[in-house]
Amino acid sequence: MYPDTTKKDLLLLAAGILAALTFFWLYGNQHPLSVADNSLGEERASVLAQETLQSLGYQVGVEPISSFRVQSSLLDSIQNQTNFQDFYSDEQNRQKFPVFFWSSEFLIEKVDSDAFAMGPGQFKSIELTLNEQGELRSLINSDNIIPENFFNAEVLSYALDIDHPQISPESIDSTLFNRIQFQFSSAETVIDPEEEHGNLTQMGTDVAEKMALYHLMNSGWSETDLQLKQIEKASLEMTDAARVVYSIEDNIIRQKIDLSVTVLPTGALLSLNPNVQSVETTGFSWDTITSGIRGGVLLLLVFWILILFIIRFRMRLIDTKAAILVAVLAGFIFPLVALSQITFEHFNNSGSIDFSFISMIMIMAGVTAAFTSLIYFLITAISDSITRQNWVEKLQTIDLLRIGHFFNKPVGLSFIRGIIYSFILAGVWALAYFLMPTGYLSIESSFYSDDRYLANIVLMLSNLAIFFLVAQIIFLVLLSKIKSITDSSVILILIVGLIFGVMNPLAAGVGPVYTEFTLLAIAGIIIGWIYIRDDFLTVFITLFFFANHLSTASGWVMDQSPDAILFYTNILLAVVGLAYGGYSLNTGKTEKELPNFVPEYVDELAQSERIKQELQIARKVQQSFLPVSTPDFDDLDIAAVCKPAYETGGDYYDFIPLKDDQLAVTIGDVSGKGIQAAFFMTFIKGVIHAVCENFESTVEVLRRANKLFKKNARKGTFISLIFGVVDVKKNLFTFSRAGHNPLLYFNHRDKKLHTFTPQGIGLGITGDEIFKKNISELSIDFNQNDILILYTDGVVEATNNLNKYYGDNRLKKLIETYHEANAEMILSKIVEDLNTFGDGANQHDDMTVVIIKKK
Repeated sequence: MYPDTTKKDLLLLAAGILAALTFFWLYGNQHPLSVADNSLGEERASVLAQETLQSLGYQVGVEPISSFRVQSSLLDSIQNQTNFQDFYSDEQNRQKFPVFFWSSEFLIEKVDSDAFAMGPGQFKSIELTLNEQGELRSLINSDNIIPENFFNAEVLSYALDIDHPQISPESIDSTLFNRIQFQFSSAETVIDPEEEHGNLTQMGTDVAEKMALYHLMNSGWSETDLQLKQIEKASLEMTDAARVVYSIEDNIIRQKIDLSVTVLPTGALLSLNPNVQSVETTGFSWDTITSGIRGGVLLLLVFWILILFIIRFRMRLIDTKAAILVAVLAGFIFPLVALSQITFEHFNNSGSIDFSFISMIMIMAGVTAAFTSLIYFLITAISDSITRQNWVEKLQTIDLLRIGHFFNKPVGLSFIRGIIYSFILAGVWALAYFLMPTGYLSIESSFYSDDRYLANIVLMLSNLAIFFLVAQIIFLVLLSKIKSITDSSVILILIVGLIFGVMNPLAAGVGPVYTEFTLLAIAGIIIGWIYIRDDFLTVFITLFFFANHLSTASGWVMDQSPDAILFYTNILLAVVGLAYGGYSLNTGKTEKELPNFVPEYVDELAQSERIKQELQIARKVQQSFLPVSTPDFDDLDIAAVCKPAYETGGDYYDFIPLKDDQLAVTIGDVSGKGIQAAFFMTFIKGVIHAVCENFESTVEVLRRANKLFKKNARKGTFISLIFGVVDVKKNLFTFSRAGHNPLLYFNHRDKKLHTFTPQGIGLGITGDEIFKKNISELSIDFNQNDILILYTDGVVEATNNLNKYYGDNRLKKLIETYHEANAEMILSKIVEDLNTFGDGANQHDDMTVVIIKKK
């Protein structure tokens, strides 16, 4: 699988370098963050936010938590309708639609919360955002916190078009809201000049609008772009505020901004909320349809995987060791990813970590670990099983890692090729995106590093775990299943492209739908070709690094990016991976020098198959020791059957012709089942035949047989047996019983069924003296149409699905019913009735029946 491909790999390396340059050039120019301006800096943004909030009358005791953010929905809409780089290079558009901004959250007042509460709910907070130039963009005051300096004389002067209202400082308290209120019942504002402080209780909508406009003029919004939409009251605990809503629209993009400005009657700004809304369009949404299709396919995939697991688990085609290892690793990674973000948010919103929080995250970590471990166990177990059955060569390098061969040429080559392929894939992705003018990139509203601890480590681990799962599902499960149907490489590659296009396993934020499908299908086709050419490890490394290239782009497309550490970590991993691959390639063993890995379950199945074949041979040998046909006696009608519960059994019957028209018949049951019982069955057959050569009596035959069996069988093994002789001339049946089931005898003359249980002990239980003292011989008349029935306990102790026994009475009634029939018919009725009674239940013991009827 790994011939000398040095020249091809050198060409591959050159292509990888060229593709990497293409990716960094094209993707960097096309990425929307490349036009973002974060030169204000986090420290300066925090200072300006604090100063702005204080100028609005709010007192802040601690520094805010500031970060650079993106208005994602607005960005998508602008990209979808325009050339974003050109559109956003216009300063008017940049001010009109502030896609990029600085967000600063101020924790104002701590409130009581439940013991397990997490997040900003523990504090009353205000979020203030600034545009790229540091001007006020929004004031998010969800808790309606009233500013401490709520009387703004400048705003009132501007709104009322008068000099500063003469309000004494001692009068500026909460009672001021009783005298200064909005009154929207009249359109005009009325001021009573005779009132000492100016009675402003009839401040109308005109004043509310001018107050809002005043605040907007001191913000980053341009009042020339604003269209008044509505003015309404907003009820507060202390007073009524005025909510003035402006609309900002553009003929190009399909979204508008509703700018909601809430002001107090004292002129203070309570909130400034920009709300991005899509302009209503007719028709259906492709995004909704695509999401529905993906959700439905994913649900069917989950059920299918569960069914596959159940089937293969029952067939013992599961390598649990590898699956458990992967499940344990996933059980560590995903809780770490979740806790990184939750702990970050909690600490920033509360400033401390208490016992209740620790208890909560421990519970959450346990649940997350259990759920993810189960998923990874199921997927890993069946993916290994299916691929090992249909396409085992794709697991060669993975198998080498599993048995501890980390430094060798196949693994080293997989690492080098996988990393190079990832850059080639990234270059093709950037080029294809560049050639599709309708495409746009969707990015998250916040930077990855701004929301969690150890962001670089968490991202690498999450990509590692997620794309290992994705690679297993697509290539080891789906493609291996399809491989069992067709060997066409073209079909397999196209199917991978279709899977990527429909399901978007890369979770790539690309739009619109047809652009996303095309880009993902191209990526899928390339990855499918890589899998056909190489193996699973190479494809997994390709997917992992390709996902890293895309997800860390925010770290280098923008100057001074918070995610720069992500990009550096990704490049470091790529360098380390190439170094590891090069070292393994130069110093490691070749494929021919390495051992093959065979999972334990494969060895167990092979061993089980060998045992099964050996048991089949043993069954054939055992069957050869049973009579091939019943003896042909003119006056006897004989039928017999032996049905082992397993491949081999311990039941035994035989016919031995003696002199003077005598026929010896014997039936026995060896203790135990399987091979051991079959061995002793063949042994006792030889013993019986040997002692019958000098036949004296049935007692003597059993006594001598007991002596030989006791001497050769191990302790605890015994045989129950009936040995009898039919004397055709004398119409007599003489027999002895060594602890076996009773003999049934149907007397045709009196139409009665008799049961005979003469004294006797099983062979091998006691020594010769005790055995001889406890055995007897019994003779019965055997006339025309009389019937002898010999059977083993497996017949009467047969059970059905309700765990009920077949029983002696049912057997006796059946014989009495069909006593007029010949021996073969009686036997067939017994067998048929046993099958009907069992109704598909498992047979737990051997069944043997012998029918002898006197003609």
